[in-house]
Amino acid sequence: MAIKAAPILERIVAARRTAVEKLKASASATVREQRARSAPAPRNFRQAIRGPSVAVIAECKQRSPSGGILQAT
Repeated sequence: MAIKAAPILERIVAARRTAVEKLKASASATVREQRARSAPAPRNFRQAIRGPSVAVIAECKQRSPSGGILQAT
């Protein structure tokens, strides 16, 4: 059984696809590859969560675009 994405999520995905296509058109594959190679290395996630402390950003939501009401007040 497939789950249908909320309309807002569909708009977000469509906007990101458009943005990616514009970025692809703005530079050649060689230039994009050079930029990717010169970008900083990604952080080590496992090391970050095993460190002496973990920073967390949390949000309490009452409703979700795809899930509806999450908690009644």
